[in-house]
Parts: sequence; C-alpha cells; structure tokens
Amino acid sequence: MARGIVKNWKQVIGYYFTSPTDKFSLKGLVEEAIDVLQSCQLEVASIVCDQRIFCMQKVDKETYNSVWTKKDECKTCSSG
Repeated sequence: MARGIVKNWKQVIGYYFTSPTDKFSLKGLVEEAIDVLQSCQLEVASIVCDQRIFCMQKVDKETYNSVWTKKDECKTCSSG
C-alpha cells in the first residue's frame, strides 16, 4: 500500500494470496513497487512492514545494495 505523507491518501498497490514469501520474491516485489511509484513521480520516503521484524530483515539483507543505494536511500522501519 502506498500512502501520502503531506496529503492524506492511500492506495493499494498489490496483494498476494500465497504461502510465505521467500526473500528473493520479496526483494523483487519491493523493487517493483518502488519503481512503479517513482515512475508516477512519487518520492518513496520509507518502507514499513507490519508482518514482523523477520520480514524486514529479509528485505534489508537482500535489497540493501540493489534498492537502498539506488532508490533515493529509502528508510526502513518495522511495526512488528
């Protein structure tokens, strides 16, 4: 889900009915979501995961070099 920071809006950008997502699939989903949002002239300020901390650990480990460094240094946080 994408959500506005300055203005109050939110939009579902994808959902999946599957078994647990492996780290490589999760990496691809995060990269694709960021690419789509940036192609719409939206600035990605953070990525939030409410699944639990292990989910963001997967993202951090697999995407640090490919996402964080070339995607405007997105910040991560977890509510789980």
